[in-house]
Amino acid sequence: MDHEEEELREVEVVIEPRFERLEELGVSLDEFEEVVSQALDEYHELVESQGDPEETPDVDQLIVMLGGREFPLGEIAVIQIFGDLDLDLDPDMDLN
Repeated sequence: MDHEEEELREVEVVIEPRFERLEELGVSLDEFEEVVSQALDEYHELVESQGDPEETPDVDQLIVMLGGREFPLGEIAVIQIFGDLDLDLDPDMDLN
């Protein structure tokens, strides 16, 4: 492998709805899935366009629009990230 090539790392992001929070907001699972899908598409575009990964917000800080209000994704979902991460994170850090 050429040293100048970036090694691709496989990462799995699991996003599970906080059902009690969605119920409080009167949001259906279909609405949740739609806004999460849209937010992840926008996040992917942002990651691709950023030169410096340090400038990319954390996934749990993505802003989603539900019922005309903005929420950080971490407020309405539990987010877990697995895989080959090249991050300097505290392994005991809670991402939510």
